[in-house]
Amino acid sequence: MTLLDVGGTGDDFQFIDQNQAAAVGFTLGQAYSNVSISAEILCVGCSGELVLMRGDLGPTATLTNFVTAASFDVNSPVSPLLDGLDLDAGDYFLILAMTEAGSAGWIGSDAPVITSIPGVSAGFNFFADALDTPSFNSEFGAILSSRGLHFTVVAEISEVAVSAPPTLWMVFAGLALLAVRRRAGRSSVS
Repeated sequence: MTLLDVGGTGDDFQFIDQNQAAAVGFTLGQAYSNVSISAEILCVGCSGELVLMRGDLGPTATLTNFVTAASFDVNSPVSPLLDGLDLDAGDYFLILAMTEAGSAGWIGSDAPVITSIPGVSAGFNFFADALDTPSFNSEFGAILSSRGLHFTVVAEISEVAVSAPPTLWMVFAGLALLAVRRRAGRSSVS
C-alpha cells in the first residue's frame, strides 16, 4: 500500500554536487512494517548515500536519530531503494548526500502532486551546501518554494484478525456459568 507519493509532471531538478545534500521530510501517524522508500534520482558519474533519519535533521541530530543508509553510484538503479524497514510513528527525513565526485539530480516539479493516506503527510524540502561528517549533522536549510522533490513511501499492510485474549474468554465463560447457576437456583426455589 502506498503511504505517500510525491510526484508530478515536469523535470525541475535539485542538483546536488560533491559535499552537498538535499532532503525531504515526511510524517507517519502510526507504526508501519516492511516499508520501502524510493527517490527519483538522476545520477551522472556520481556516488553518494541515501540516508533516513528520524526526529531531527541538522547540527542537533545524533546517531540516535539515524535509521538506515544505502550507498549508490552511477551503476545503481535510477531510484535508490531503502526497504524492509519497520518505522514507528514520527517525523522522518530522507537525505540524498553526494560524498564523491560527480553530481546527481533529485527530480521534482514546480507543482507536485502529493497523495497520501490519512495520518501520513509530506514535509519541507531541505538543502545543505557543505557537508559535515556525518552528513546528517550538516546545516540544512528549508527550501520554501512550490517545488517538490519526488519520492515514494510504501508499506506492506497485512490484515490480522483481532481476537480476545484467553483470560477474557475465561471471564465470559465464568459469567455465563454463574448466570446459569442463578437461574437453576431460582427455578428450584419456586
